[in-house]
Amino acid sequence: AAIRSFRERGIEVLVYTSPLNVEHIEAVGSDDPTGLARTLTSIESVSLRAGGRFIDLHDLLPDAGFRDVAGHLSTTNTIDGPKQLASRIAPILVETARRARKTRD
Repeated sequence: AAIRSFRERGIEVLVYTSPLNVEHIEAVGSDDPTGLARTLTSIESVSLRAGGRFIDLHDLLPDAGFRDVAGHLSTTNTIDGPKQLASRIAPILVETARRARKTRD
């Protein structure tokens, strides 16, 4: 409903899944690939049907991309999690802003 409400007002919506430490989840035996796939498919379907865009970033980073088990992203020279996340989201936001500017002009 929130996505639809924004879209009805002409506001672009990008839905994305946050990176998960998939390697850690698998290592501790808490993974559920079937359930995860079903959840991701559902999020994508709902997002698209409501007029939003969707990108799946749940498996973007390796274990070293996380600073701790709470899911905070690593910011080391080796792996900069926030930078990798931004590199996937920023181009979409820039493209959306350019389209919006052309529409207004």
